[in-house]
Amino acid sequence: MNRQGICVLLLFHAFIAHAVTSLHINNTSDHTITSVPATIVLSCDAASSGNTLVCEVFVDMNGNRQIDAHDERVQYLNLVDGLGWIRDGDLIENGIPGDETGRDGCIRSTLRFGEHLRPYSPQTWIIRMTDADQTTACALLNWDLAFAPARLTGSVRDADTDELLPHVLVRFRDAHYPEIERLAITDAGGKFVVQLANGEWQVSTTHPLKKEYRRTTTCIKVREEKNVPLDLRVRRYDAFIDGCVRFEDGSPTENITVALQNRTTLEFYSIRTDQQGHFKVGVEPGCYIVTTSHYYSRYLGNDYWPDGFFAEPAVDTLHVQEGQIISENITFIGYPAAIRGSCLLDGSPLADVLIQGVALDPVTKKQKLYQTFSKIDGSYALGIFPHAIKSVIAQKEGYFATPLAGFHGIKVDEGQICQPYDFQFIKQTGLMKLSGFVYGSARQPAADVYVVAYNIWEDGPEGHLITRTDANGYYSFDIKVEGDWQIGAHREGADSRPEVYYKYMSPGLQYDHLDFHVSEGSDAAGSGQLLLSDFNFTPHFPNPFFKETVIDFVLPKSSHTQIKLFSIDGDELTTLLDHDLSSGYQKVRWDGTDHAGNLFANGIYLCRIESHEHTRILPITLLR
Repeated sequence: MNRQGICVLLLFHAFIAHAVTSLHINNTSDHTITSVPATIVLSCDAASSGNTLVCEVFVDMNGNRQIDAHDERVQYLNLVDGLGWIRDGDLIENGIPGDETGRDGCIRSTLRFGEHLRPYSPQTWIIRMTDADQTTACALLNWDLAFAPARLTGSVRDADTDELLPHVLVRFRDAHYPEIERLAITDAGGKFVVQLANGEWQVSTTHPLKKEYRRTTTCIKVREEKNVPLDLRVRRYDAFIDGCVRFEDGSPTENITVALQNRTTLEFYSIRTDQQGHFKVGVEPGCYIVTTSHYYSRYLGNDYWPDGFFAEPAVDTLHVQEGQIISENITFIGYPAAIRGSCLLDGSPLADVLIQGVALDPVTKKQKLYQTFSKIDGSYALGIFPHAIKSVIAQKEGYFATPLAGFHGIKVDEGQICQPYDFQFIKQTGLMKLSGFVYGSARQPAADVYVVAYNIWEDGPEGHLITRTDANGYYSFDIKVEGDWQIGAHREGADSRPEVYYKYMSPGLQYDHLDFHVSEGSDAAGSGQLLLSDFNFTPHFPNPFFKETVIDFVLPKSSHTQIKLFSIDGDELTTLLDHDLSSGYQKVRWDGTDHAGNLFANGIYLCRIESHEHTRILPITLLR
């Protein structure tokens, strides 16, 4: 879906420090826009001096007026009290969004979007503000625009009953330019309207609420300035997997993600349980791996998981035939023992760290894998069965844990809680980097100055980065998103030279000496020095993986490079790479097989990269 936009005026009043309890758009919690360009005023009771607020805008995909896994984020901003707009004087209408008030305890920011940044069909957006303590407030923004004559109107119906179906997502993708996409959502009466340019469009339907319907695809042509009617007929699946998820006492377990993967096509399905713990999903005939785990829940966008419980069966294999309904009932059972500890970054808590415990079957040598995530306070409780734990390791993208190989040989008895097993983390240097210095008068280092890196096309946290200079005036950013970046510095009451740097980033590149001067009358800084990154690699992604993972790294000079996989005990298993490589960015893919094509069993493996004078080891987790 294309980036879409509105003209926004954000206003935050400071009544409660570090908390958000309400959010309004033009003094209401439910506002409608009927024409563009549009200006709206957001107001909430957030903040304290120096406070950071996250503003996110979501498209309400399934019409439930709540943010959930089905909704798509189209905008993300970090708004900091005291950090104003950073503008390029030649492009006054553009720049990096910031605070316009100049007063402690409130934030106001005016955002302007062009005609192309708007929805192309009636829909609702949900705007969410999140404060530092993770409190949130939401408001609704409805779009009801008058469309130009060239448009498409239609409906989505059940092919067998002729019933009109609400909350169906209808996607239109330009047949010749696939990056151009439009989205329509059927209303309560199963109707939709969308504005399309002349040309050929590929149409597909998805059903976030009613999982029993198949995906439908077709192709249409839009010509001249005529309305094009489109009546889409969708069919139900003939085969289903359904069941209930309950605790041992029989009470239902709501909002649990159940994941299914077709073993032949590798197509992925997922569904969440309702208030009664029930789920039902339509599938094509075939063999399916059904997984209910904390990791898969997080991977599919659902953070909820009952502490200290595991699903039984956690993994099951089902063979589904045409017209068959197979029931799969799942029970949540409490672990009889636990390993506890904390994850810390420079003494501060680190949340969302994947903690994995490995036990080995003494006969089969297969791994038994336990997983959990650290909480917002950095603590974790890894539920396990009582036996010897071979290793406990911790992983988080963008960070390295010490000890890297984890804690070994932990003997746990039933009812025992073993602690503390604490991991210390350091921030990893990325494959792309921006850095420089900020100077004040007489070229003295300017400490505690805000510096911002902004990518307008990245609608997530990795596209809007903020830091402050250290005592030497130094700043740096690890960039994870390739593309066009704007970099600017801000100090209240001072001019910055240059106003904005514009740099295109790709893996293996870094810019140094992107220097700023923030004193009045200072000369403009240079354009920065482009360098090739030193030897570096990133933890594989996705992690864990079920189909394929990618190992990214940078070589500062041409050299012979080996990448090998080892068991958790250090036994060599296979070689992924053994070649002479040129300098620069490199990428190696692994599909979970050895050199003969044999599948590896689920578990944790150690990946060793050797090149020139450098050796690195990182854990890789395979889950199918």
